[in-house]
Amino acid sequence: MVNVLTRQSFSSGRFYFEVQVKDKTRWRLGVTRESVNRKYVITFTPENGFWFLHFEEDELVFNGNPAVRLPVRAELQKVGVFVDYDAGLVSFYDVEARAHIYSATGCTFSEPLYPILNPEGPAVEVEVVEVTLDHDTADPQLILSDDGKQVHDGGVGKKLTDNPKRFTQYLDVLTRQSFSSGRFYFEVQVKDKTSWGLGVARESVNRKYLIKTHTPENGIWILYFLKDELGFNDNPVVRLPVRAELQKVGVFVDYDAGLVSFYDVEARAHIYSATGCTFSEPLYPFLSPGLHDGGRNSTPLIISPVNQTD
Repeated sequence: MVNVLTRQSFSSGRFYFEVQVKDKTRWRLGVTRESVNRKYVITFTPENGFWFLHFEEDELVFNGNPAVRLPVRAELQKVGVFVDYDAGLVSFYDVEARAHIYSATGCTFSEPLYPILNPEGPAVEVEVVEVTLDHDTADPQLILSDDGKQVHDGGVGKKLTDNPKRFTQYLDVLTRQSFSSGRFYFEVQVKDKTSWGLGVARESVNRKYLIKTHTPENGIWILYFLKDELGFNDNPVVRLPVRAELQKVGVFVDYDAGLVSFYDVEARAHIYSATGCTFSEPLYPFLSPGLHDGGRNSTPLIISPVNQTD
């Protein structure tokens, strides 16, 4: 885990500290509340108890929701952080230039605050759930591995006994495991694939009839890659920057907070978060490997073990 807190906490009044960031290509610093979640992947926002500035890929951002993108300051060497606990204020300063960078106002503090530093930027720690694909939900054209960890399009539909759980119009499959509360996280390898979709679906999702599109309104929250386009399946679609050599995607869900987040595992970078989601029934991890495409997309999607030692 690369986040670290100070020994000292503050529950009233004003405090100030400075951190040298010279020659760093990525970093995070600010304050966090004492009860902040330290064991699960979360989105680092004020709602979750974090108030910080971070720098990555030549972008300077305050972690609001949505994020506040700020002008990159030439040769930013040292950042000052000022907190007025009673006034609900967190301010950041360019120490060398004696210039204000950004202030978050109207913050609600009700417990001790700790300065937080992360020298590597917004990497996250994970708490993992073990999931396997459910053969009874798989479209007849899909080929699943015996251990339920891999899936690809076989190109030809198999003659299978239909059941209420099975998808019959889309190349989709769910896991055996479902989740109705709390937080869960899993990773899927997408390396060498030309199209795919993955995320979560509610239990009552339509599995038998063609619908206009897979959207959150229809009970599916997915990141997809198709025709060199990366997107989230909102209505309208949220088109995202294509990440070079995206190999593995992490999916984090906070059921109670209505949050679905996607991460580039290898780059340790956030891709997209859907917030304000409404979950009222069990959610299942969802995979769609995409069409075989004459062998160009024959590589399977693979539910991967999560490296928890980094």
